[in-house]
Amino acid sequence: MTKTEAELDMLVADLEYENRLLRARNERLETEKTDWVCPFCYATKCETPGECKSLAIRNQVLEEVAKEFDKMKSLGDTAASFAVFVKNMKR
Repeated sequence: MTKTEAELDMLVADLEYENRLLRARNERLETEKTDWVCPFCYATKCETPGECKSLAIRNQVLEEVAKEFDKMKSLGDTAASFAVFVKNMKR
């Protein structure tokens, strides 16, 4: 084997190695893409992230209101019922 052939073999080996790395990276990116979940609606494909964000804010506010009703011990079962009602309003 000549020096030029050896250099070409080394180049081919380097290219094959880079190709394997790129394929592995591509597979990882494809997996991440399918495993992505919207942080607001928990859907894998979210077409309306703005809507999801407002829905998440709405749910957070409802949860806070329900917690405040739970703190109202003087109202007894009525406050607990309101808290459950408000929690059920979440989407």
